[in-house]
Amino acid sequence: MSSPFDLPEERLATTTETGARVKLYPADVQGQYRKARTIVGYALILFFLSLPWIKIHGSPLLLLDIVHRHFSIFGFQFRGEDGPIIFFVLGLFILTIATVTSLWGRVWCGWACPQTVFIDGVYRRIERWVEGSAHSRRLLDKQPWTGDKIRKKATKILLYLAASLVITHSFLAVFVGGDQLLSMIQMSPLHNPGPAIMILLSTLFITAEFGIFREQFCIIACPYGRLQSVLQDDRSTVVLYDSKRGEPRKSDRNSKAPSGDCINCYRCVQVCPTGVDIRRGLQLECIQCTACIDACDAVMEKQGLPKGLIRYDAIDTAAGKRNPFFKIRTVIYLSILSVFFAGLIYAVSHRQPLRVEVIRGTMPFQISEDHIVTNHFRLHVYNRKTETATFKIRILPETQGLSWVIPQPLLVDGGEQGIFDLFIRFPESEIPPLQIKIDATTHDDVFSVTSDPFRVVNPAEFGSSE
Repeated sequence: MSSPFDLPEERLATTTETGARVKLYPADVQGQYRKARTIVGYALILFFLSLPWIKIHGSPLLLLDIVHRHFSIFGFQFRGEDGPIIFFVLGLFILTIATVTSLWGRVWCGWACPQTVFIDGVYRRIERWVEGSAHSRRLLDKQPWTGDKIRKKATKILLYLAASLVITHSFLAVFVGGDQLLSMIQMSPLHNPGPAIMILLSTLFITAEFGIFREQFCIIACPYGRLQSVLQDDRSTVVLYDSKRGEPRKSDRNSKAPSGDCINCYRCVQVCPTGVDIRRGLQLECIQCTACIDACDAVMEKQGLPKGLIRYDAIDTAAGKRNPFFKIRTVIYLSILSVFFAGLIYAVSHRQPLRVEVIRGTMPFQISEDHIVTNHFRLHVYNRKTETATFKIRILPETQGLSWVIPQPLLVDGGEQGIFDLFIRFPESEIPPLQIKIDATTHDDVFSVTSDPFRVVNPAEFGSSE
């Protein structure tokens, strides 16, 4: 008699013959990898939720304020004009994932992906607490709708929504800042309709994604699963079934026929969150979560057999081939990583903490009765320091008769942009190209910057004179 877990290889375990979804009920598992993943998972949940709230020198650990083009990454302040630096940061993240995948397969998916971490550490635990074990949940779904079933399902959904609200608020804080989010929470949603709608839609989406859609995202929507076949090879360390040791499987426990160590209990399939039978080899749906390793090790221990029938290994190593850790692919990835890292260090170390732009006002010039010409400019000052700076303005060269008017003192908060009106006055005569020098002072630093050369508008250039 075939097992219900023994499905045809031409279709996924999560689909029927007609392509409809088969709901999975992953069983609980205990073991060394389960304990390690629990510790890592809770640490990452704390890290993910704390990102917008932890501050370094008064700046969030992570802030992606796209509307105001203000970014804070691990205490470093960036503006929209710092595109090359942001490019290096994103490039380092992507290349690190590629390098890790080349060496250890989809370890990101199984251990660090926010989807895996939150589903496993929050939503499945809520599900088990409310509805019970995998067997109890399966039976509950088959039961008619009674008062007890409605109560359990409603409780589960309410707890899902509460967890999703916490996640979405921390997610929104990444884009608006923790202080701004706390201010929004104290006001009516009508005062901030955009963020309120975003919170509502994100909460519904995350509840549906983490609570219902789950493994379907990994199998259908996630592009990383399709990239893994390009990024890894037969020398990558992945979760593997040792077919040499396990085959042929023991189909009848009382049979005396020669067989491998696999007793065909399907325990590895029962605990898999994506319904994969790891014994079929490396598959796109496998997220390398190691649940099958712990499940198989427990079975082997009960059978008095060595652990490791399913283990972390490379295909070449399992086949007895040489498996060098540093392969050409890894060397290439590490080389590109080094270039990006060096580029990031260079860009950050050579970035001036202060930047100034001179923008001409709407009126080209004005002439007073005493033949004094006035030009209007807008001064954009970017403070890339983390603390408030006080600025002192000078116009170079200091030509006789040249003066300027600007509000004093100039104060710009750390990581912010200040816009100031600047009026330059001079007698009606030829004025050379000017530059603005700004000296800035913070509580522990003094720095300065000079703008690009710019010209004032002289009425003589327009062919008129008063």
